[in-house]
Amino acid sequence: MPAQITYVSGHKNPDTDSCCSAICYSRFLKACHPKRNIIPMTAGPIMEQTRFILNKFGVTPPDVISDISPKAKHVPQTGRDVLNINQPVSQALEIYNQKQQLDFACIDDENNYVGMLQINDLITSILRPVNETDLTQISCTINSLIKTLGAQIVHNSQNLNEINQYRLVIPTMDIEGFKLISDTWDAERWSQSLFIMGYNPEITSYIIQNNGGMIILTRSAEQITRIKAMQKNHQPMDRVSSHQAINEMVHHEVESPEPTSVILQHVQTHNETDPLYNIIKEAPEHTTIMCTNFCVAAATVLSKQATPVKLLCKSDKVHQVKDNTPLRDIKERFLAHKQVHALAVVDQQGKYLNLLKRFDIEDVNLIDLVLVDHNELGQQPTGSQAIGVSIIEIVDHHKIAIDDQQKVQKMTVKPVGCTCTIIFELFKQKGVQLDKQTASLLMSAILTDTLILKSPTATKTDAETLKLLQDLTGIDYLQLGAEIFSSVQGFSSMDKKKVVKQDYKVFEAKQGRYGVSQVEVSSHSQISDDVINELLQILKEMSTNEGLFLTCCLVTDVQLNSSILITNGPASFADVVGYGLWKNKKCCYDLPGVVSRKKQLMPHLINVLSLLE
Repeated sequence: MPAQITYVSGHKNPDTDSCCSAICYSRFLKACHPKRNIIPMTAGPIMEQTRFILNKFGVTPPDVISDISPKAKHVPQTGRDVLNINQPVSQALEIYNQKQQLDFACIDDENNYVGMLQINDLITSILRPVNETDLTQISCTINSLIKTLGAQIVHNSQNLNEINQYRLVIPTMDIEGFKLISDTWDAERWSQSLFIMGYNPEITSYIIQNNGGMIILTRSAEQITRIKAMQKNHQPMDRVSSHQAINEMVHHEVESPEPTSVILQHVQTHNETDPLYNIIKEAPEHTTIMCTNFCVAAATVLSKQATPVKLLCKSDKVHQVKDNTPLRDIKERFLAHKQVHALAVVDQQGKYLNLLKRFDIEDVNLIDLVLVDHNELGQQPTGSQAIGVSIIEIVDHHKIAIDDQQKVQKMTVKPVGCTCTIIFELFKQKGVQLDKQTASLLMSAILTDTLILKSPTATKTDAETLKLLQDLTGIDYLQLGAEIFSSVQGFSSMDKKKVVKQDYKVFEAKQGRYGVSQVEVSSHSQISDDVINELLQILKEMSTNEGLFLTCCLVTDVQLNSSILITNGPASFADVVGYGLWKNKKCCYDLPGVVSRKKQLMPHLINVLSLLE
């Protein structure tokens, strides 16, 4: 899992100041906090003017992230144990005993997620079956029995990993009694029986004669001494204490079984007169014989726990989530499914990544967010209010309009014409070295946001900053500004709706909601009759789709210091707008000297709309 992320983001529909502020301030923060994972981003597509600037100075555009909501992949590793589907459930019970872990993700040998095992589900299937038949039934592999009982194979030719169904049989009577109770058994019943017994050559022989499925020989001083002597280079073992811990006995190192022929060679040389060895020597291929350090009672109880995990885990989709699932969806999953106590996180290929509990996503801080060039909630990137996101800082030049419920650790807000002007001051205050590329981005942003200092929003501080940046970069800011604004294609782009929506905001009035867009062009000569008709149609569609009573597009020619206002709204708007028609075009108004939406157009519109019935 990645380290905690700090995103530096501008507003939705980002302009040049928004984008360059994110890039430059992230560089500033990295210089101050080199160990933090700080990433610049934009909350929407980068506009044409900004791309020109980034290309000119060789800067890679920041990632466009439509939603910063933390995902499952952002949660740090929880470190919970996982189970291989071939492991016995005894492994889950042992981990529960040690760590009180109740839920287990189950995986295969390739780390593919298979299902979820819950300890509570084992109460019925393993710990407290509902009837006597269930008590005597066991589904297991030879390997799962070996792991559960810490057993060693004495005789076997069967597949160690094949799952078989057995009925448990505990021969506690003498040979005659055993013959009596097994008299009606057919061949299938014998082959599907698992016998757990102590040292009893007669009954062992009878089971082998009838092709019994499996024999587990339990602890007996004499038996263990003899069986262990079969193993190559293995010394006879001492009597096992009845107080020895189960997990110690289970995890006693089990060597790989030797071929039967080798074992029989040891039998011949060790003790040809012992009947048990002669019996084992004659055992058929399909009868498996193993020995364990446990007594009969303990081996009987534990054998039920030899069931492989894959037979009991739940494979339904409700217990898993993809790594790109937002935390809010994970929280909703937990709320909607009370029986779900843990969720396995998997990647897009189904590989297991992490195991999450309900409390893992409560009061968690996964993403720090720094807002630049905006602060109001409606302009913040999607996900800023999501679980796991904390807004730690705001750097802005707009009025403070942050939501009262949002807690911000630090705010730097100044009444200047551009956020990059503030960022330049922060570089100076902290003594952080400013390279030419970063300085060029700061200069470009100030030029665009202040319209080469022609905007009413431009301040003395902006002008002084441009001169300092000019000295630092060796770039004439007036020439750079002219180059930037000349590069804008404006409405020569095929997708005019996209151009209109690039710098677009929605406002409230007594009549309802209305939208105002601003588009900068190199010359008003681009505004032909066809362009006007197309723009009017786009504005009409926006009004209908978004429920707006008025939509406007302010088309600004920076070189002429003038704008055209194209509108779609009530007919009475023309009576109160207070501007003359542009070239006698209906719904198009000439606004000489107006270049700022915020400082010039919006105050006028607010007054006009108050007069509109």
